[in-house]
Amino acid sequence: MSFEGNTGDATRDKAQSVLFKHIGNASTRPRSIELAIRIEARLFDQCGKRTSELYKKTYRTLVTRLKDEKKGFDLNRRLLTGELAPEKWVLDLVPEKQPELVTLEQQKKLQQQQQKKENDVAKPNVATPLPAVAPVKPKPQNINNTNSTSTDNNNNSNSNSNSENNGDESKTELDLSKKEGSKTAESKYYFFGSTPKELSAKYAPKKVDGATQNVQQQAVAANANVAKGHSKWNTAGTYEERDLTKWAHDRLAEVLAGVTVPPFADGELSFDAKKWKVTGECHTALVRGKVRATFELVVNGVWSGSYNGKAVKGKVSIPNLDETDGFDGDYEIKISASKSDDAHHVCKRAVRKAEKAIKEHVALFLKELIQS
Repeated sequence: MSFEGNTGDATRDKAQSVLFKHIGNASTRPRSIELAIRIEARLFDQCGKRTSELYKKTYRTLVTRLKDEKKGFDLNRRLLTGELAPEKWVLDLVPEKQPELVTLEQQKKLQQQQQKKENDVAKPNVATPLPAVAPVKPKPQNINNTNSTSTDNNNNSNSNSNSENNGDESKTELDLSKKEGSKTAESKYYFFGSTPKELSAKYAPKKVDGATQNVQQQAVAANANVAKGHSKWNTAGTYEERDLTKWAHDRLAEVLAGVTVPPFADGELSFDAKKWKVTGECHTALVRGKVRATFELVVNGVWSGSYNGKAVKGKVSIPNLDETDGFDGDYEIKISASKSDDAHHVCKRAVRKAEKAIKEHVALFLKELIQS
């Protein structure tokens, strides 16, 4: 059961194809195709209508959740029955829509609009003249009010003097802890006195061997539950993703350097160990204590040799190595020759016998990837 997308974009077509493969089965093919297209279309729209890093990362998360042993079946059921709308599922992972890429024309128009707004703000506002107001004549002061004001002033001065006296008393209490004649007492920088030596000795650090040993044992026991290669704090096995792209490029090329072509009559062929090249992306995710790999790799190599004294050469490639077919070995290996003569045709068939060895070496790499 396969389905190829028809968006015109290789990355989007691949996403639709893999999503379809993990939704439903042969009996639900039309519904599965519809869901795969709707999920990818919503994801593409939320990511600003471009296949950015956010698009690829979210797509890998969607596939991982569909493949989950415990919740994947229920998720499939909810999508197929319509209980969970595919658009709602995508929005849960990418709630905020990313801005789209704009053309040069759109950028110029936006800049003109912004410049117009700034010019409008920069224009000075013309102040309107205020109406003339007749002067107000001062009213004669009442003698009684003057007396009451002087009385209030006296009360305020009395209260201020009392507060100053209280402040002196409190300051005296705070200074009791300071030794007379010391730098602490003379300096205005120190407000409180130092802690007495007798009191500070009470809080001196003490060696507790039993408690320290228990803490270390607990730490070792906790780290034992952490999946290899992931953070030590993740003892509960919660979701955690690691980018192993560079390691995958180097390690897979190193592993494939050990592949050899089986010997055959009248000829000698070999792969160029230094010309294996790996591109693409590779990540691992820790999900409920289990390590799951998500990768999309492209492998290219070169073979050469001689047949009946004539030099021959060609190429070998794995155009699409991903987690869907990689672990099963159900992926295509392409072998081509630089020329179409009889010698190259014979050698091309001889190189094809090395496909089994190539897949065995890729399997070793994938085993290391899960354990890394």
